[in-house]
Amino acid sequence: MFDTHLHYNIDPLWTNWQSFLNEAQQQGVHSSIVVGFDLASSEQACAIAKQTDRVYAAVGLHPRDAQVENMHEAIQQVRVLVKSSDKIVAIGECGLDFYHLRAEQRTQSLPFQRELFEQQLDLALEMNLPVSVHSRDAEDVMLQVLSARFHTQTLPQIVLHCVSGSVAYIRSALKMGAYISFAGNVTYKNAENVRELARITPLERVLIETDAPFLSPEPVRGQHPNHPAYIRHTAEFLAKNLYHVSFEEFESATDANATSVFLGRKS
Repeated sequence: MFDTHLHYNIDPLWTNWQSFLNEAQQQGVHSSIVVGFDLASSEQACAIAKQTDRVYAAVGLHPRDAQVENMHEAIQQVRVLVKSSDKIVAIGECGLDFYHLRAEQRTQSLPFQRELFEQQLDLALEMNLPVSVHSRDAEDVMLQVLSARFHTQTLPQIVLHCVSGSVAYIRSALKMGAYISFAGNVTYKNAENVRELARITPLERVLIETDAPFLSPEPVRGQHPNHPAYIRHTAEFLAKNLYHVSFEEFESATDANATSVFLGRKS
């Protein structure tokens, strides 16, 4: 299995990430991507990837977590990181996040978030890398940004990480060539909306992730942290209940998808 999004670079995984990695490998995880959300965590992701075969890094500035005083300088620092390591396989996580923001806060935050996201889309194009997209409570603006670029200029390869949103949103993203990544929350009893997104996503566009240490899947939900080894629960659930294929067939398809998106540029 290929875990396309996790956070060995933050606690509680950070202090003992090698043990969590070993556990995941014993459960069949052969490749994984450690994802940054600000400059410090992106540097940590690179440091981890440098030490370990088949562990890669994504570097970027999250719209809510990144404390960016000088946006252009921060983007330049991300660019320097990308040039410094051949283990970086994506820009991200980056995107738009209006969750928990009141209307006036959203209005104030939108221009900054949008510019920060668009600059990272530009960087991904410049560096020939895919983008790990975080989108929460922001699908209308997200579609505006992606659609404008899709119709007027080249759009980098987009991965909607830990996907959520409406069927219409995902259908539009699929038309733009996006890949859709499912995490452990697809297994939750109250997540029928996420399962509906899986039903409309063809297997050749599906990726899987843990987003560890968050979103432990059933039947281990409520255990903290979410272990990267738990990705097997998510994969088995998707294979059996939503794609109606064997685990082996699902694993082969999602591995091929992840390899094409994230490692194809390195072949």
